[in-house]
Amino acid sequence: MFSQISREAAIEALGERPANWTNSPEEVQAVNDWDSAVRAIQSAPSVPAVPLDKLCEYLNSVIYPCIICKESPGPQCNAKRKGCWNRVLTKWMEEQDAAD
Repeated sequence: MFSQISREAAIEALGERPANWTNSPEEVQAVNDWDSAVRAIQSAPSVPAVPLDKLCEYLNSVIYPCIICKESPGPQCNAKRKGCWNRVLTKWMEEQDAAD
């Protein structure tokens, strides 16, 4: 469920490449700055996203008590705890997307 930051989205966020109509120093600088930013984004190493199921598994093993069930590990919570983290994190990610 976690996604990577997309290079394409980052470049898109820069907006269109500035036009150089008059070859003025300002226009040339704007084009050079835009091109430099695109090259920097394209050369940045990618970082794999953490799969949600693996993150939930990890959180399940280190955080007590469960943030939803409010129970310590045991038969009442263990079966559904990974699902609890999944619901909490999914809700949080959806809130982040809505804020964009």
